[in-house]
Amino acid sequence: DAVDIAYTVQGANPIFKGRFADNLQVAFGSAADVVHVRVEHPADRTLRAKGIRADVAVESEALPDGRRALRILRRDVSMVRSEEQVPPWFKVWPSVHLSEYTSWDDVARWAEELFTHGEPLGAELEARLADWRARKLPSEQLIAEVVAMVQDEVRYFSASLGESSHRPKPAARTYAERLGDCKDKVALLNALLRRL
Repeated sequence: DAVDIAYTVQGANPIFKGRFADNLQVAFGSAADVVHVRVEHPADRTLRAKGIRADVAVESEALPDGRRALRILRRDVSMVRSEEQVPPWFKVWPSVHLSEYTSWDDVARWAEELFTHGEPLGAELEARLADWRARKLPSEQLIAEVVAMVQDEVRYFSASLGESSHRPKPAARTYAERLGDCKDKVALLNALLRRL
């Protein structure tokens, strides 16, 4: 069978402030005669491409309307067999990563502002901080207690929609709700340790 798929995606998560980054598969769970990826973009926005578990040849062309297009064409693409219990961080599917970011430093500068909250911690957390300070624990023991509190008292829960896909909640809210995802719990832990 021949299957042609074409689609257009409009809209973007505002957390990225208009910058583009995406990962597009170039191999699948079945063989493909042709895999064709084409991304059109404004000429003044440079896209970088990197193959992940795949050697990809990226062609760039100028379009008549002043835009540019990146094109990847792969032929006779073998199927990829997925294994059970593969760690979630391991990229099974060959893909190409496209990004406007110039370096990891560029990404770090974008992300740093997401974790800078200056909001008050609230009365309950201030009381916890005062108690920890009064006990004058050695640093290692103090850190261990704060980590244990965040792990034990804040249940893991993720609703990563819109900006909450990357921006953590304020630490006081995470503690008041007693739930948060990885970044929420890290922001709470960082806020407490900074204050101590």
